[in-house]
Amino acid sequence: MDSAEVFEKVKSQGELFCGKLFGDYEELFEITVLSYLKTTLSRALEMVEKEDFDVDQLEKLLKADPKLSVSLLKFINSPLMAPPSPIRDIKHAIVYLGVNNLNLSL
Repeated sequence: MDSAEVFEKVKSQGELFCGKLFGDYEELFEITVLSYLKTTLSRALEMVEKEDFDVDQLEKLLKADPKLSVSLLKFINSPLMAPPSPIRDIKHAIVYLGVNNLNLSL
């Protein structure tokens, strides 16, 4: 978003905006990540780094943090990831991303 005029036209269509008017996407991402429970993120990363991590345990952990769960589902359904069909649950998101991408996403 580069101007206040454009923002006024689209502000009713969402909550997250980026561009010169608001700052870079990376800055918004950092602010969002800080709002998650750091313990949840660190525990999830620890789980994913194990060779034999349990998908069900990771799903349970991520579901315990609704904000993180919603963000993960929004991310995986974004044009960046472009799944062939919408991913609606955490376990499907974990499997779709795979271990390597999940490590990067968290």
